[in-house]
Amino acid sequence: MVVLNLKGINASIIKPLKDTLSSLFWKKSDLKSFLYFCFKKETSTIISTLDFNQYKINIVNDLIDRMVKRQDIYQEDLINLINQVCEFNDFSHFINESNRDELIKKAKDNLTHFRIVAKPMLDNYLCEAKTSKDIVISNTINIKKLDEMKEIYYKISSIDNPQTRGYELEKFLNQLFSCFDISNKGPFKVNGEQIDGAFTLDGNEFLIEAKWQKSLISKSDIYSFSGKVRNKLKNTLGLFVSVNGYSFDKANSTDFPDIILCDSIDIIGVLESRFSLDELIRRKKQEASRTGNVYYHL
Repeated sequence: MVVLNLKGINASIIKPLKDTLSSLFWKKSDLKSFLYFCFKKETSTIISTLDFNQYKINIVNDLIDRMVKRQDIYQEDLINLINQVCEFNDFSHFINESNRDELIKKAKDNLTHFRIVAKPMLDNYLCEAKTSKDIVISNTINIKKLDEMKEIYYKISSIDNPQTRGYELEKFLNQLFSCFDISNKGPFKVNGEQIDGAFTLDGNEFLIEAKWQKSLISKSDIYSFSGKVRNKLKNTLGLFVSVNGYSFDKANSTDFPDIILCDSIDIIGVLESRFSLDELIRRKKQEASRTGNVYYHL
């Protein structure tokens, strides 16, 4: 459920709600039945704690004030109550009252004013609720995708042939970028150079070099890839992925001014949802820009 703080959004809705609700019914028994209809079963016990020997306005004041103070418990009921009051249009229960015309006019006047105040809040609530639902669905789908990607990753790790393992790593990275809706391209050749992949993030173009070999990657391997990057349009960057790591513990932008480095620690962090792939790359790029550290772990 979306947590919506009514005090912070529109405190002016509280008094019109009280006035309208207390005027919709002449008999307290009708008010009581309406309240039970608006509440969930598990929270409707609050109604039994109200003193129905009081005036209707006092009963309503007591109920609404308690609900507003404990929105962590009653917020959904409060929203439903507001919605049911807005939709109220049956005044037949006044038919046998001697002053029915006066009672109906007062109820309708209060209801008209209340609808004007309540509609923007209800629209906002429904919009937030839909957004929240969409986020939950999106996150659920993404978690499922990452679980599938994790299985693929561990299957690749069991491949003995280094060439096959490297080819599968390229496909894996291409799929991983797609999981996070990052525009990417699979392996390609340009001017005789093999590029393992490319992607676009925040307007920056990245080329990818992917290695999954038993031996650690040396700086000379990265210099070779850096040459490919420098031969492209200015401001093109490179992402070097060595699953088994590097032969050095530190690297800075004086060594590789246009490259950021990733390893299995980064990949596992993404697959275990500790951070998203786009967040990983942004943070690495930010660290490299600020401190010169191109081999940064989140």
